[in-house]
Amino acid sequence: TKNNKVIIFQVRPLTSIRKKSKNITDHDISKIVLKLKKKFKKLKNSARVSGNKTIFSDMADWNPAEIIGNNPNVLDYSLYDFLVMKNSWCVGRAKLGYQNIGPYPLMQKFGSKPYVDIRGSFNSLIPDKLNQKLKKKLVNFYLNKLNKNPHLHDKVEFDILFTCYDFTLSNRLDELRQHGFSKFEISQIRKALLKLTNEIIEKFPKISSNYLSSTNKMFKNREKIKSNLEQSRSVKNLIVSVEQLLNDCKKFGVIPFSTMARIAFIGSIMLKSLQKQNYFEDSFIENFMNSISSPLSEIQDDMNAVINNELSKKQFLKKYGHLRPGTYDITASRYDIQKKFFDDVKLLKCNTKNAHNIKSVNLDKILLKHDLKFNTLDFLDFIESSLVKREQLKFEFTKNLSYALELIAEIGTKLNFSREEMACLDIKTILK
Repeated sequence: TKNNKVIIFQVRPLTSIRKKSKNITDHDISKIVLKLKKKFKKLKNSARVSGNKTIFSDMADWNPAEIIGNNPNVLDYSLYDFLVMKNSWCVGRAKLGYQNIGPYPLMQKFGSKPYVDIRGSFNSLIPDKLNQKLKKKLVNFYLNKLNKNPHLHDKVEFDILFTCYDFTLSNRLDELRQHGFSKFEISQIRKALLKLTNEIIEKFPKISSNYLSSTNKMFKNREKIKSNLEQSRSVKNLIVSVEQLLNDCKKFGVIPFSTMARIAFIGSIMLKSLQKQNYFEDSFIENFMNSISSPLSEIQDDMNAVINNELSKKQFLKKYGHLRPGTYDITASRYDIQKKFFDDVKLLKCNTKNAHNIKSVNLDKILLKHDLKFNTLDFLDFIESSLVKREQLKFEFTKNLSYALELIAEIGTKLNFSREEMACLDIKTILK
């Protein structure tokens, strides 16, 4: 409770602890807790980026709770950290004109549970053009608001941060007046966000073109690695191949993905703000989103095609076989390895691709009024294209990751380690 009184709702015996683990004393546990306390205080008060203190979250920004879970294996955690959370996550943002805080580790582990460093996250979502004093003031405002409203951990983009220009921005910025921001400072924030958003809109075609080149490069390199392994599958060659695959995954997949994910978020924020302003009916967004064809909708369509004997299982697995239930989990079998993958599969309900009506809403006057540099069709294409490309990039970079995991499992087999045992190793240990 607010008075620090602990209320226990339920008590259960710890049934999963092995007998040999029962010898751990309370003193040993206390030492670990004390060590974590010291780590927490040190990180909380670190001055590497703006902000009087930090908060740790498992829901906001890159959401480790969803992607690797609350109690990930050592390999899962270290792979996610190596590929995304060490630095790649903020490199993609800096390219768009946000404050460059890298290299900055976004994820921290307390015990075996991963958390996101909110101060790092919030700093990385401030327009770089703002002056340092105003940046610091904004970060502290964000942190204080989240501290007072912990239920917003999974809604920071929409209810706390100002990350782009949207159609409700002027009303939302009014809140800053109650927290010591001057009219001039609020005007500076609004201008910086509008400039940032328009620059991203202008850069988008070039960004899209560059990332198509990135995925092509990643594909060519992956095929070359496969070809080289046909000559020798020694442990050394396998480890070298794993390192090449993961480095390519980061450079040509994750960093472009982090940029595209940010652009897609901007599109979603703008679309939802139009809905809040009642510029169109609530059903518009649902119909619009349902009209988009992405890897997720394609896998649903192709699965139905398999069930209807319009597509062979072999063709399906050639396209989607690299996917697995846990993207970073070596103990989770790929779809093309799971023997029972097609057992008990039923027809999936797919959304109707009704593309005719969604582009009939004329937003030209609204966009012009807000000084945004595109028309209705370009705006809707921007949102659709960014969402699709984000999913395509993720689909492509997971091919490298999935292949690397299989090679790590093969290394384990050659050295008499099971997948479960390899899952207990840090990726740095394997690469060493």
